[in-house]
Amino acid sequence: MAGSVTPVDYKAAQPDPLAGFSGPVLKHMNDDHADSTVAMIKHYAGVDCSEAQIVSLDRLGMTVKAKLDIFGGGYSKVRLSFPREVKDRKAIKEVLVSALM
Repeated sequence: MAGSVTPVDYKAAQPDPLAGFSGPVLKHMNDDHADSTVAMIKHYAGVDCSEAQIVSLDRLGMTVKAKLDIFGGGYSKVRLSFPREVKDRKAIKEVLVSALM
């Protein structure tokens, strides 16, 4: 919780290493590979969905807004964790490509 962060912890914190380029990566994924994101939601989260849009991406995973095919439909955010921490553009590409195999 944000309220439990001490001033010392806050001062020592570092920005997420993907912060500088996560926007272009998620835009590319949403524009060109939305079907792959749907497949990842189905495979890794076990949830059927008909649409999926990545809304955030960080070193530990991504948050996806998905249109669910259960419980009458509707949208929900689904968190997909990466199998390992990623710290650069090459690593994020490797993780995303391997998730689709």
